[in-house]
Amino acid sequence: EILVLGFDRELPLGEGVLAMDFTGTLNDQMRGFYRRYIVLYHSDSIDLTQKLP
Repeated sequence: EILVLGFDRELPLGEGVLAMDFTGTLNDQMRGFYRRYIVLYHSDSIDLTQKLP
């Protein structure tokens, strides 16, 4: 699944916080909705091959 967020106006540059409430069941079965943490960061493509296999 993919979540696409849309905003009424352009977001300002800089850091921010996105908070969401979820009502449902989280499981550890790797299907349906399950807990997963992802960290994204800006990186130049020349450095990316050194950080990710």
